[in-house]
Amino acid sequence: MGREQVATRSLWGGGYSSRGRTPFRLSEEALILIGGHISVRDEAARRLEATIPFSFKSFGERVQVELLGVDGDVLVLVKSASRMPTTLAD
Repeated sequence: MGREQVATRSLWGGGYSSRGRTPFRLSEEALILIGGHISVRDEAARRLEATIPFSFKSFGERVQVELLGVDGDVLVLVKSASRMPTTLAD
């Protein structure tokens, strides 16, 4: 993905949410909430890919989310890169 920003954070350490949603579903909802259009949704591989459209604040982003771990001990890896490869800062 070219120039990337990588962030890792351990979420949902206490297990699934009180509403019964899985970490995968919560990650999917978070992408939708920030305006992402999910292009790849592979629940078996625990991977999501989305694009965030061009706006006045950004040239758009490509976002990849990967979930690692099992049973309440989940690591969520988020990779984000500009949709325009020539962008130095967004």
